[in-house]
Amino acid sequence: MILKYLFGKNEDVPPGSATIFFGFSAIFWFVFGTGMGSFEAAKLAFPDWVTGTELFAFGHVRQVHVLAVILGWISSAFAMTMMYMTPALGNTKLWSEKLGLWTALNWNVFLSAALFSLWLGFTSGREYSDFIWPMDLCFMGFVLLPLGINVWMTIAHRRTQGIYITNWFFGACTFMILVVFTVGQSPEFFHLTGLTEAYMTWWNAHNLLGLWITPVASGIAYFMIPKLTGNPLYSHRIGHLHFWSIVAFYSTPAAHHLMSSPLPEWLKSFASVEGVLILIPAVAFVANILLTLKGKWSMFVENLEMKFVVSGVLLAIPLNMQGGFQQTRSINWYIHGTGWIVAHAHLALLGFSSFIEMAA
Repeated sequence: MILKYLFGKNEDVPPGSATIFFGFSAIFWFVFGTGMGSFEAAKLAFPDWVTGTELFAFGHVRQVHVLAVILGWISSAFAMTMMYMTPALGNTKLWSEKLGLWTALNWNVFLSAALFSLWLGFTSGREYSDFIWPMDLCFMGFVLLPLGINVWMTIAHRRTQGIYITNWFFGACTFMILVVFTVGQSPEFFHLTGLTEAYMTWWNAHNLLGLWITPVASGIAYFMIPKLTGNPLYSHRIGHLHFWSIVAFYSTPAAHHLMSSPLPEWLKSFASVEGVLILIPAVAFVANILLTLKGKWSMFVENLEMKFVVSGVLLAIPLNMQGGFQQTRSINWYIHGTGWIVAHAHLALLGFSSFIEMAA
């Protein structure tokens, strides 16, 4: 049946097919990715468990776990919501269900190939951008770009006068992730080494979270809370403040990841200041969502989807407080290289983002 839709006419593909394909894909990668995470956590607690082959060494498994969760579970779930929410908010159909199905198929094929090669040891050696360059090019050309085209064209063909804040995030973030992914892989494309390689690696890692994972999850919450409660969004102006301050402050130079390196001091100071300024979009987002819930807080107890999405929004409070202040020199000195950083990443990915995606 799926082959019929892939090679048939776009008009013959039932609406919502791409959403369903991405949804089941996301569930699979969630089970696989978190399963790998549980396995490596057990390896930390019991180092002698499952030994004798390098394939199950901690260093091999961790890379697969991280990218399976980010590009498999989280990003597939984002694509699922975009295929559904973008046309719904534009009072139109998805621009191309067929392109959506092809994107989902390519996503699973190329991600599987990339993770398999990574598990075998073919890696760039750079955290969060571990795939070798042929896999990076395939992912950019056959996955991220088609996803963006579908979202942008659906917004362009909307039947509504304005663009709701959720589609602001979806349209912008599908563009920004292409920029981040392209620039972030430049050390391998252009054989950069040394401090330049380290800096570009962490620029990519920081903005992968800042311009993709957290803002898209926020966009989903902006759709779900008014939809579930029946209340209008408390303030579109605060929503726009959230959006533009994300663009301005979250796309930091990312030098706070390399505070002890010989990067220019002004660059590290700039990164620290902008890191604290991310509290502006954080407070704007949480306040806007919680004020939208006025008079409907009982749904937090009664409605399953509301439990998940509100829990995700509430987890954004410690996430952003932690993230903002750990970028300052005084706090970074103590926590850099400790389990604090790992906890912060999991609060973002398994907490804030995943709870909202589960609700979706």
